[in-house]
Amino acid sequence: MNAELFAGFEKELSELKERVANQRAKLELLEDAEGCAIQRRRIAALETLLAEVTAARNKIMFAEAHAEATVKQFAIWRERVCAVRAAKLAVDEFAWPIEKCQAEIDNGENRLQIAQAALAAHQAHPVHEPDYASQTVIRKWQKRCTELQAAVNERSAELRALKDNIAGLRREWMRATEAFNTASFHERMSRLPAPSKPQGVGSLAMVG
Repeated sequence: MNAELFAGFEKELSELKERVANQRAKLELLEDAEGCAIQRRRIAALETLLAEVTAARNKIMFAEAHAEATVKQFAIWRERVCAVRAAKLAVDEFAWPIEKCQAEIDNGENRLQIAQAALAAHQAHPVHEPDYASQTVIRKWQKRCTELQAAVNERSAELRALKDNIAGLRREWMRATEAFNTASFHERMSRLPAPSKPQGVGSLAMVG
């Protein structure tokens, strides 16, 4: 409430209170029953007016405070809308890395299976009659077995690393999702009800 309007209300209230006090003082001096009844009615009317003016002042003060608070709340809500958008972008950023890593895991599992199959096939065909085979043949078979086992170990290590990587990505994605859910909750809680439409001249023009 601006200072001039507030001062006007305070002046009016002060004058009304003074008038009530004066009328009460007059009542004390009256002896006529009818006169007392009229005076009491006059005092009651003034007190009703005093109450209505007080209520009007308080209503305006409350409305202005509410309007200011609504603007602040709206600003808070807009900040939280922006926070939700940012949180959603953070969640979406994990979609492609996780998809890419999963594709690499699928390929890694295929490479590991191929390496394991090659090792198993080699081990299924050992040196024929090793007692009669030359050391060159035996060493060649063993070397190939070692190479294939190394390939299996390498593919297995690659696959473990990929799975560790996707596990880390998913943990980060879960944290981002939780942050998004929290931001969404706060945004919903700070929403304001739709403003009521004021009854302006357009509405009055329709009357009659």
